[in-house]
Amino acid sequence: MTPLRRILPNKKRDEVNGFFINAIKKMITSREQQDPNQRRRDFLQLMLDARSSTNDVIMEHLDGVSPAEVSIRKSQTAANQALPRKQRQRLSDDEIAGQASLFLVAGYETTNSALSFATYLLATHPECQERLLQEVDDFFKEHQKKPELSEYESKRKR
Repeated sequence: MTPLRRILPNKKRDEVNGFFINAIKKMITSREQQDPNQRRRDFLQLMLDARSSTNDVIMEHLDGVSPAEVSIRKSQTAANQALPRKQRQRLSDDEIAGQASLFLVAGYETTNSALSFATYLLATHPECQERLLQEVDDFFKEHQKKPELSEYESKRKR
């Protein structure tokens, strides 16, 4: 039955997908209107920058790229240079929204798994649970206000 679920219409799934796609498209519109100095450096902004950039990404500047991949990319780039400028494809708003939506779902899955596993480990190791509780209590005794990330990091380095 599970493979059929992907084929059969599902109004609730379509509503949820539509909500996320519309929210991401609104973010794209607001990011395009932002001052370049105020833009975030995140996945969505990198895709928007790549879409608006006139330069190609140079493979040698990426981490973890093998020499074979670089030579393949160079041959593809040389073939691409022969194409008229109109035939080169840029990311559309729909493609960017789809990639951002997929990134969001993938992040949810991994975060969910990590938190579930951490909770399981804390439940099966009460000594670690007590140590964590003591650390959180100590932190809030020391900082009566809402904690900042920098304060927590400075405490962890001690």
